[in-house]
Amino acid sequence: SRSLVSHVLGGLCHAINLSLVLTRPLLSTMAAAFVLEPLLPAPSLNSLEPSSRSEPPAKRRAPCAASTVVTKSMDTQFESKSRNVIIHTGNVRRCNHQAISSPSTRDEIVTALKCTLHCWRNDHADTPLLDNELIGHPKLMDRIDPDTRHDKQITAKLFVTGEYSEGFVTDSLRSVLKTLAIDRLDAFIVQLRTPNPEDDGLGDDFVSMWQELETKQDLATALGVVDFSAEQLDQMSAAGLTPPHIDQLEASKCRTIPSVLRKMAKERQMKLLSHQDHGAPLEAEDFEYVMNKILEGQEAFTPLSTPSNSPPNSPESAGRGLAVSWRPLWVLRYNVIDTTRSIVDNLGYIICGHFDPKGV
Repeated sequence: SRSLVSHVLGGLCHAINLSLVLTRPLLSTMAAAFVLEPLLPAPSLNSLEPSSRSEPPAKRRAPCAASTVVTKSMDTQFESKSRNVIIHTGNVRRCNHQAISSPSTRDEIVTALKCTLHCWRNDHADTPLLDNELIGHPKLMDRIDPDTRHDKQITAKLFVTGEYSEGFVTDSLRSVLKTLAIDRLDAFIVQLRTPNPEDDGLGDDFVSMWQELETKQDLATALGVVDFSAEQLDQMSAAGLTPPHIDQLEASKCRTIPSVLRKMAKERQMKLLSHQDHGAPLEAEDFEYVMNKILEGQEAFTPLSTPSNSPPNSPESAGRGLAVSWRPLWVLRYNVIDTTRSIVDNLGYIICGHFDPKGV
């Protein structure tokens, strides 16, 4: 047995020596290859910076087509004079961007504005925005079928976001009637900028607005006001103004409606309805931000808030660098209720804004 073990060990030693002899040339070749291949020098910080001198003209990167189009479009747009632009969002019930089932009025309007401009720009890539005084969503402009008009209850509410100017009522009424392809609304409600709870007066702006509305009574069956007290309603009568058919009250105040207002509504056959439109429907800074992003050719659906550490030309800061003034003048919301099914069949917004290329 010892001789057998010795024989086996001897065979193993011979095999190991033979493998070392055969693999030594291969290891030498591999080592030579690693030694002969030079290591690339580490790039310096200067070499990472773009330089037009070090790069041959033939190899320079051409500007992308998108940036060229945007620059040309912006130059054309800024040659335009100040003007008003009316934007129709169409039926936001069919908008895929309205992810929240019950958004606030402000969030719903901002999202609808973004969606409209985003889709309109995709369909009008070669048309500067400011060449159009009327912009409509290309896919959501639902109209009322004349055969089913008697089954629809259509209400429109006009929010005046700043100082009132003559023509706001007329322009908004014509816009909604044309959008829905109808000749008359069932109700038209008007609201000036966020009312001051301590101010019980009517104000010159409201009187001017209501007097203009009185000349358009053939376009709406019922006229309405928002958050009016009994004292303000009496002031309307004293001023010789047509009494409203509707008084919309904030939902939180409907639980404690003053008895004098209840009595007045019953005597005048005026409806007391509720609303949940808190604050301004569209803030000026939100409107200006979204519109300037579109002028710059940026994506509309990015956060409205800009981080303080964002670079000036980053997507997060887009729309903030233009010296352009956008002001929302009025916002109109319309509701189309299908009375046979008791559902909101169509809900949309019409936004009128003013553009000033000088930013003043």
